[in-house]
Amino acid sequence: ANNKSGNFDIQFAYTDVGDWGHWDSKRQILGPFKANVLNSGHDDYYPTITEDLSKIYFSSNRGQGYDIYEIDVDFENFVSWLQNGKNKPVKNEILSGSNDDKCPYINGNLMVFASNNKLGFGGYDLWYSIFNNGKWGTPVNFGPGVNTEYDEYRPAIEYFPESNNDLMIFSSNRPGGKGGFDLYYTGISKMIKK
Repeated sequence: ANNKSGNFDIQFAYTDVGDWGHWDSKRQILGPFKANVLNSGHDDYYPTITEDLSKIYFSSNRGQGYDIYEIDVDFENFVSWLQNGKNKPVKNEILSGSNDDKCPYINGNLMVFASNNKLGFGGYDLWYSIFNNGKWGTPVNFGPGVNTEYDEYRPAIEYFPESNNDLMIFSSNRPGGKGGFDLYYTGISKMIKK
């Protein structure tokens, strides 16, 4: 996303996969282009896509504060759909509360995101939700082992099949870093199903 238009708009770039596989390929990346189907006159950013490529989730302040929105994807015509799609994103009522909910990231059946929910430890905390029986579960705070009274932000998770834990990387402005938002990592309980 960038804010050249005065608000953040989600953009995308792509390449023709077949163009990379032979000796005379151009190996060019096309874009960036605006993902018009996702964007509004407000801030739209942090897109993430489900493993089955059926939905995109992202954060936007097009309503009352920042919420997590979802939209069904036309993956067969993905580039055209991103630019000219007619369906509209809708707020996910399970993942969004009266607080600001940002930075969704999906891996398998697990979504992690940042929220300044008043039930947290202060600032933005990291929360998770598990996809089960066709819907996201009620968000759960990762607790004081991860969250502090400062801001924890932009989580990403990676599945490790041979490990006892999965990996979460995030940024935080907690004391003890180099200044501003530093990167941290931690092991989290295995919740991702592959």
